[in-house]
This record gives sequence, structure tokens and C-alpha cells, in this order.
Amino acid sequence: MHRTRTTTDRAPHRKRAYGPARPSAARHTRRRARRLMDRIGLVPLRRTIPRAAWTSKASRVIPPLGAIVYHRAAFGPAPGDIDAFEALGSTDAARIEAWVDRQLDPDSIPDTELEARIAASNFTTLNKTLQQQWTDHWLPDDIDWNERFRPMLETQAAVFLRTVYSRRQLFEVMVGFWHDHFNIYGWHDEAGPVFGHWDREVIRANALGNFRTMLEDVTAATAMLFYLDNVYNEKDGPNENYAREVMELHTMGEENYMGAIPAASVPLGPGGAPVAYVDEDVREMARCLTGWSVNEDTGEFLYRDGWHDTGAKHVLGLDIPANLAPLEDVRRVLDRLATHPGTARHIATKLCRRLLADDPPESLVESVAGIFLENASAPDQIARVVRAILVSPEFAATWGEKVKRPFELVISAMRTMNPDFTMDLAEDMTWWLLWLVSETGHAPFEWRPPTGYPDTRETWLGANPLVGNWRMINWLTDMRYPSGTGPYRFDVYAATPGNLRTSEELADYWIERCLGRPMDPADRRIVVEFMAQGHLPDLDIGIATDEEVQNRLRTMVGLILTSPDAILR
Repeated sequence: MHRTRTTTDRAPHRKRAYGPARPSAARHTRRRARRLMDRIGLVPLRRTIPRAAWTSKASRVIPPLGAIVYHRAAFGPAPGDIDAFEALGSTDAARIEAWVDRQLDPDSIPDTELEARIAASNFTTLNKTLQQQWTDHWLPDDIDWNERFRPMLETQAAVFLRTVYSRRQLFEVMVGFWHDHFNIYGWHDEAGPVFGHWDREVIRANALGNFRTMLEDVTAATAMLFYLDNVYNEKDGPNENYAREVMELHTMGEENYMGAIPAASVPLGPGGAPVAYVDEDVREMARCLTGWSVNEDTGEFLYRDGWHDTGAKHVLGLDIPANLAPLEDVRRVLDRLATHPGTARHIATKLCRRLLADDPPESLVESVAGIFLENASAPDQIARVVRAILVSPEFAATWGEKVKRPFELVISAMRTMNPDFTMDLAEDMTWWLLWLVSETGHAPFEWRPPTGYPDTRETWLGANPLVGNWRMINWLTDMRYPSGTGPYRFDVYAATPGNLRTSEELADYWIERCLGRPMDPADRRIVVEFMAQGHLPDLDIGIATDEEVQNRLRTMVGLILTSPDAILR
């Protein structure tokens, strides 16, 4: 819980002058990336992926459980991951339970390689306290644009390292889930300078913990107070932005909203609470939240008692008396929201959608919602809910009902290629990667509205995301630095066993490595024929000495990584 502070001090400035207008984040990063591309001789993608590779129907045969686990509960298998999964037990049930239980105890998993790469990236803000981020990056009026947003930029850059290299894969998946659920646009002018605190102390600290605890941490977080305007919520003019979103997005969901009808008209559920919320509840919640603000000197949460509406309130069937202790009226409402059946179902649906299918089975959603409510006071409530989903029969029996969103596809490809890289913002290559992922439409923390990135296939199977995916994956396999003549950053040829000589051998090795399972036969034939280029598929094609064949190998891997099979989850 947050320490109560009271004051009648003036509010943080509503408008601040930050010097000359800064370029938008996307335009700024794009300029740097294009300058880099010119300098290293990288040109826009000219190779084309055979159309048949995308239009062929992907197989829906259920793959081995290890492949399902690493493509849905992780960011894809790195070399050796599926073999390690198979060694966890003699049956699938034993293996999945052992894997999940280990992953749900992330502190027990050494992450030395990730820690070394984060250290080598020379980040300066990831471990700064909230007050340090505020003092160094928010308060100065004449601060450079990059320096103002360094906490956001470094948090974003670190996501690449964490998702590619961390052995705590399920934890990183859940961190991503909660960043979408409690979405904050990272380039927001007030939230960006303290984004490192938001990621570290609010999202990551609660990702597998207790939802009620997380909900209050979110409500009192400096970044959220600014992003959804509660920092300016006064009794003389209540601001309803956060009050609405905490009900519509964070807890009960839009499906439990009944509009402008009187609160007294909402039916009551078995526990005596209204089954839904209405506009009247939003207005009353906004009154409860008056005075929840930010100390403009330190950036820390500050309760302004002179701004707070101390009158009696009625929210979601709760009669809240006047003149309660500071923060108490909000906490009572958060208690009800966190234990409401509508919230349980809303969170269960979103978690099942993330980990299982766009339209998860109703029976599983109901079961998971029950576990959510049964464990409402447990410190590891979220972990218990996630475990129930992953060890369910439905998880192991479902395949292809999800597609990888662009960032997930890119990270899956990078894990496959086992690259050697850091994300130092002093290096142009880091900016290039950030820009290229931004061009796919799915860069971390760049979704503007509070809804978070969409999590169903309709959004991500359009032309623009697919073209962005193809461009990103093929550039990754072809990227050389410096000056376009240096070593490949993701060296496909060097990662290929030297005893592979034929088109079939090369295709089958990389299909298994990329997918963790066989490819759809029709798609496999396309990959083999592309590699063979008219030669017999079992003919030695001279890859050890022919640079053109080596280049074709890189293109072939890009083809596999952007195939219908590769995008399925």
C-alpha cells in the first residue's frame, strides 16, 4: 500500500514549456534509421517471397506439446529448448507441470546471460528510483528530447533483450500481457520520463502476484495518473477518465457496462453486488479519486486532501460514508472491483485469449474465473490462474487458433537464430532495430489509446502488418554491420551444421529449428524447391563454397520464418 500524504499544495503544472517542438517518436527514430541505412549500404527489401508460400493452407495438426508451450507460453523456442522440455518427464502431463511450475517461480531461474547483456548495453535509467527519473528527466525545461525520454527508450530497448535471452520466458509473456491490459503510451510527454518506474515497480513487480495489489499500484502510479488525467482530478471539477477506464478496461470490462440507466435499476448478483456498472458508478468513482495526484517536486504519489470530495458516495452498490480516512473510499471500491464476478470473467477471458485462442472455450473461461475469485487474497493469485490455463487439457489440445503479432514473430525469429547483440542507445544499430519493429505497427509501448494492442488475428493478418513482418524478418537475416560489409548480425550460414549439403537437408533442419515441428507438406515443398532452384532436392548444392547459395539459404530461412506455419500460435 502507498504511504498516505496530505497537502493543499498547488497541482503539477497542467501545461509545461519544453523548448522547441520535438519531432514525433516515430519520425525521430525513422530519420536515424534511414541515415544509418544510407551509411551501411542497406537498401530496401527487393527480394520477394513466393506468393504460394502464404496462400497455401497451414496445417492444423497438433504439434508436440513442447512446440505449443514455447510458441504460446514463451516467445518461441531457442536452440535446445524443446529437447530440454522433453527431458522434464516421461509424459506430457508431467512435462508441462514441471515446466510451468518452474517458470512460475522466476526468481529460481538463473538469468546470467540476460543480465550480462543488459549490463553491456550501458543502460543508465533502468534502476533509477522514481524520484531520480523525475528529477533527471521530467523536471528540466530545456532537456534534450532523447534524454527526456531515455527511461522509455531504455525500457523499450531492454524488452528486446529480455524476450530474446531471458530464461524466464513465461514471466516475460505475462509482463507483456499486463502492459497491454494496463496500457500506457510510452511517448506520452508526462509518462515517458518515468516509464522505467512504471515497468519495474508496477508491471514487473506484480505480473504473477495479486490482482488487487496490482490494481492499487496502477491507480497510484505516476505514469498512469498523468496518462489518464487523474493527476488533475479535483472536487470542483471531477475528471472521469481514469474512473471510466478502471471499470471498462482494467476490471469489469465493456461487456459489463449498462450505460446511462439509474444505478438502482441494475440487477444484483448472488453476492449482493450489482451485476454491471453504469455511468452513475463512473461519476461516483471519479469523486472517490479526487485528490489522487503527484508531488511536482519528487514525482511521487501525493494525496491532496484539499482536492478530495469528502461527501458520501454510492459506487457499485457500496454505500461509502462521508469523511473517511484518506484513500479509504477508493480502496473500498477497488476491493469490490477486484472481487467482482465480472472482473474475474473479464480477466479470465483475456488471459485465455492470450494463452490459448481468440475465442477460448466458455467452460475454461468459467473455470479460470472461479479460480481467480477463489484466490482473491492469495499473494500469487495471478500465478495460480495462469497455471490453471497452461495445465488444462484445452491448452495442450489447441493449436493454430492464435497468430503471432509482429513483435512476437520478430522475437521468435531472433530466438531461433540465437543472435549475439546488445541494445546500447549509443549504437546506431539499436535505433535501426527500434525503428524497424515500429514499422510493423507493434513496437512495445507505442499503442496510443488505453485499450492496449489488439489480441485477435483480424488486426494482424492485414496487408500492412504482413508486409512489415516479411520486411523485418528478411532484413534480419540479411543485416551486416558496419558499412554493409561487416559480419552478419544474425548469421544463418554460420549457424547451419556443416554436414548439411542438399536442399532437403537444409530445408528440414531449418524448418525444425524455426518451428519445432514439421511444416505443412505443401509449404515444405515450396521451401525445398526454392532452395534447389531447379536442381534435384537431394543433390549437393555446394553451399560451402558458393556465396550465392549461402545468400539463398538466408532467404530460405526468412521464407520459413514468415510462412503460415511460423505465424501460428
